Amino acid sequence: MSIKSIRLLPGLFIFLWMFSCIEPFDTAFRLTDSILVVDGNLTDQEAGNYVSLRNSKPSSISSSSSIFEPIKDASVWVLIDDSEKVNLSHFDAGTYSFPEGFKAENGRSYQLFFDLSNGNSYQSDAQVLKTVSPIKKVYQEFVSDGIRVRDITAAGHKIYLDMDEPEGKGDAYYWTWKSYEKQNYCTECYGGRYYRNPGEAEGVCVSDQLLIRYNVTYDYKCEKPCWEIIYSNTLNAMNDAFIDGRSLVGKQVAEVPLYTRNGAVIEIKQHAINDKAYKYLKLLIDQNQNSGGLADTPSTALIGNMTSSTNRTESVGGYFVVSSVHTVHYFLDRADVINGVKAVGFQVRESNPEPSGADTTRPPLAPCNESVSRTSVQPINWID
Repeated sequence: MSIKSIRLLPGLFIFLWMFSCIEPFDTAFRLTDSILVVDGNLTDQEAGNYVSLRNSKPSSISSSSSIFEPIKDASVWVLIDDSEKVNLSHFDAGTYSFPEGFKAENGRSYQLFFDLSNGNSYQSDAQVLKTVSPIKKVYQEFVSDGIRVRDITAAGHKIYLDMDEPEGKGDAYYWTWKSYEKQNYCTECYGGRYYRNPGEAEGVCVSDQLLIRYNVTYDYKCEKPCWEIIYSNTLNAMNDAFIDGRSLVGKQVAEVPLYTRNGAVIEIKQHAINDKAYKYLKLLIDQNQNSGGLADTPSTALIGNMTSSTNRTESVGGYFVVSSVHTVHYFLDRADVINGVKAVGFQVRESNPEPSGADTTRPPLAPCNESVSRTSVQPINWID
């Protein structure tokens, strides 16, 4: 079954990577403008590196929103230390991928370049990878209310961490997280029943007029262990202005709703970025999270660290960020949940499994299809 109503939308996920460091950070785009938006992420880990190119155009439906069109025919590459060229290839919907196994290395410089089919060329400023400090400790606090999920507040857990900040001002950090939650049901069938022949990878929903008439949806259990992957939809960043060379204690990095009363694995990533990237990120947080939420389209779009080498007056949005990452897989033990507190589940409605009948083949089990929001691979540090 889908959890689109609660997991981070792909477009919003890309939006979370939009940083900029062109000072003085006071130039913005009106939504009446058509602009090029660049989202790039390169880390010292092999997974999660990409460059996304899109044209942002004003929406004909709303004056306060934009339509993003992917750019699929660009020539994209990264220059390492002003000498070594690494080409990217188009993957899907304007997203370009690095060669398999490629990752950034500490102390080396990376600069993004790309050419469009119309002859225009663009480049970022050079980004030097900085070593990230490790997370020392992660811990949790149960709260009976106040955690945002869908359009309500619910019970859940606040997640905190401790780290030691190295001496030398100019360091900055941001945190992302995702939650691996055990899922019991792997598909749903509205107004019908799910059928799956032996040996078939997929099944189909067969309509039933009576079930349609009474607006019935049946849920079908997973044939093997399966986990929902639920992403954070907020940005969280800070610099070392007040903690330089000291310990950071009790930094809240996540709020995880009580989806079920079972445990979950929270994957926390701590990214080290430069102070220029932080300044842009802080503006992005103030413009969006502090003014109605990230789901709201901002009134302006901030300029990124990309420039056009063919038209110096062209404004370009987005950011190519290079960061080192320290990852912790923390098992969220929900044994501290107070009795009587209700879990919110993975969807708005209550689960409704098809009743068992005389036919022992029903209801059938459903496959756990791999996707960005679901996996059958047991998460690191999972505890049954």
